[in-house]
Amino acid sequence: GRPLLEGVLYKKGTGSSLLGRRNWKKRDVKLVPRSLDKFGDDVGPALEYWQGRPARLHGTVLLDGCTVSIPQRKDLHHVTRFFFDVEHRAWAGRREFYSPSVIERDAWVKAIEEAAAAYAGTVEALPPVQRARRRSSIKDARDAFEAAGDGDADAGDDESAAPTAGSGDAFGDAGSDAGSGDAFGDVPDAAGDRPMERAAEEAAAGREVRGLALLAPPGLKVLKHCRHARPHSCFVRLDVHNAHLVWTKKRKQSEQGSVNISEITDVTVGLSTAVLARHGYLENAGCYLSIITRFRTLDVECETGAVRDDLAAAIDFLRDHTDL
Repeated sequence: GRPLLEGVLYKKGTGSSLLGRRNWKKRDVKLVPRSLDKFGDDVGPALEYWQGRPARLHGTVLLDGCTVSIPQRKDLHHVTRFFFDVEHRAWAGRREFYSPSVIERDAWVKAIEEAAAAYAGTVEALPPVQRARRRSSIKDARDAFEAAGDGDADAGDDESAAPTAGSGDAFGDAGSDAGSGDAFGDVPDAAGDRPMERAAEEAAAGREVRGLALLAPPGLKVLKHCRHARPHSCFVRLDVHNAHLVWTKKRKQSEQGSVNISEITDVTVGLSTAVLARHGYLENAGCYLSIITRFRTLDVECETGAVRDDLAAAIDFLRDHTDL
């Protein structure tokens, strides 16, 4: 099913790889409502780690029986980040994460806790025999994921990869993905896989083209979320001559608001801003998109996740080609 939450997190290696490294790595993470074992049985919600282009699944962590905590620490060379840990009695240690904002961290903690609690209630409601069988399936699946090992450390990568003041990458992640593994059973990316890379590039280009078509007048109809008002429908379109994104309440209405494309600092998805963290719904997280500037955010809800992805690709393309 559709992820309950998805976004970028930074994860610390567990130190169980051959090199035993404990460096932080950037990962695309999805919280999925159900994961299947090798027999096709539902073994509950899970965190999935994806990496590379095209995106490839690098690890899965089952959340049944897990607890989430927010530690009080700053161990990234005095750079403040927002940590949370996921723990299970079957593990030798904890799984450590951080988010670049407290809003994202709290959204992940809440979503993981709610997903784990909901599944635990479902399992407890089963008849005793079925419940015992389900618990056995979960244990076997967890053991299988754990047995895959921890390959999160790269050759030549060490704790200095953690962010430091004045480093080239805000999170110290530059160059860390080459040949990397994952703390939950990563395997290195296949080398020289050019056909797959070309396919990914073509898919990305297709999203950009579709997104730009959506922004052509009269624009794309979305649901705009506001800080102090109820969500309302509006149309977002591209003003080519002035290089602005503009929005109106109706197709032919005069401009209600706009943002210069050159002022856009980021495009995020999911419950990633204060407005959506407060007013959004986890079940709709796959349709949310936020356009970030220094002074404000434009938070919209698209009709589908596919439309959201096309729109995000188009805006990223416009940000990279402001001279067009």
